[in-house]
Amino acid sequence: MSLTFSDRGVTPGATHFRTLVVVMVTVLALVIVGVGAWSMLQGPKLRDVQIDESSLHQRAGAFVSLRSDRAIDPVAIDQVRITPDAPFTLNDDGLSVRLTFEQPLLADTEYRVDISGVRPSGLGQEGSWSTTFTTGGFDFVFLRDLGDTREIHRAVPGAAGSEVLYSAPGIISVTPVASILAAVREVGDERLLELIDPSTGVAERVVLPPGYEIVDLANASWGTTLVTIQNVTPPAVGSVFGALVLLDVLSDRTPEIVRGIAGQPLSVRSVAVSPQSGEILVWQKNQELVRFNPLTQVVLPVGTAAELWGFDSLGTQALYVDGLGTLSQDLATGELTRVPRGEFEGTSLRHQKFALAPDGLRLHRAQLPGLGEGNPYSIVTREDSEGIHTLVTGSLDTPGSIGNIGLSPNGQFLLVEFNPEGSPLGYQGLTAEQITTGTVIRVLDLRDNTVVGEFPGFGFVW
Repeated sequence: MSLTFSDRGVTPGATHFRTLVVVMVTVLALVIVGVGAWSMLQGPKLRDVQIDESSLHQRAGAFVSLRSDRAIDPVAIDQVRITPDAPFTLNDDGLSVRLTFEQPLLADTEYRVDISGVRPSGLGQEGSWSTTFTTGGFDFVFLRDLGDTREIHRAVPGAAGSEVLYSAPGIISVTPVASILAAVREVGDERLLELIDPSTGVAERVVLPPGYEIVDLANASWGTTLVTIQNVTPPAVGSVFGALVLLDVLSDRTPEIVRGIAGQPLSVRSVAVSPQSGEILVWQKNQELVRFNPLTQVVLPVGTAAELWGFDSLGTQALYVDGLGTLSQDLATGELTRVPRGEFEGTSLRHQKFALAPDGLRLHRAQLPGLGEGNPYSIVTREDSEGIHTLVTGSLDTPGSIGNIGLSPNGQFLLVEFNPEGSPLGYQGLTAEQITTGTVIRVLDLRDNTVVGEFPGFGFVW
């Protein structure tokens, strides 16, 4: 018996499948080639943008990072345009371009970044990138007196009205700490420390251990740690009036006494806290000025001061008065910059307080002599590089009084306590009733010296 095999050839179904595969491979190849060609014709594309949103208007060194969809050649700084204009440095790693701003940006402002001539590291056309972002805004808190009670208000520069956050008798100071507020109240002969939730107005009293009595609060906090001045009399310490005491409100709230270089508790006249770094300037009762870093617990000498005015708006320079006059000291380098008295309309000015903006603008609370035996005129001036002062706010017709002045972190806004009453000593010579009932907080936009708000109240804190 024999077997016979026959070859039928390729079936129609197999032929169709093979044809389909060839077609699909061809189409896929054409698509890949087309996409590659289109990509080369279009140039590098902006794939992602990372923005340091919460810090852009608050500090120097905030950044915007733009990421490409492919490797790119180095980008030069003259290929970048930022509107409104802002000084920056540029770094790129072959895939991302990072713009780091040398100064805080304007608040509540839309910025546009344009980068031209972005070239791929391989073959392909140039591309152009564009993106926009909007910076955040500022607010501040202050006190308003209503006779039997006082209110804590919150306001926004340029916005109408203010929001009542808390109301109670005897509030003498307030400062933000983390997402809440801390306030000191005077009730009878006792001072109380309270923590307030601004969203609900609910307050909690902080019970301090025996031997600790709250006196006042610093102008800012370090994270969740309150910086306070207290009278302390625990046996292990002895009696120290006006000691610098830290209190972590989210921990066990155990008071921590800050000790000086010799190991003794610091006895202070006043303190200032940098909200950016948390560094604390301490003006002691012996007139020595020291700096304290709460993170490292290190106390370092700064100098001898006749007055402490605090930090510049970036929190990197100490502003104070020594035996030779007003100065600023860079705490990173130790460099001293003397501030001359200057003149206003041909009259020598007497500085009473000094503020320094990120761009180097100097602002002064100053006094001009009164007419005859009259009260002096209190004004706020801005100083140019030649020491010539021009008026920012204050009356040259009627002697008024100016209390505290304070710059926003970016130097855009200035808060001024203004009272229409005059005295031979200015604001410091007013009675407590004159201050609490007659003072207004004036908000100025320093770009054009315009008043963008005025709120009855006193004791402001950014």
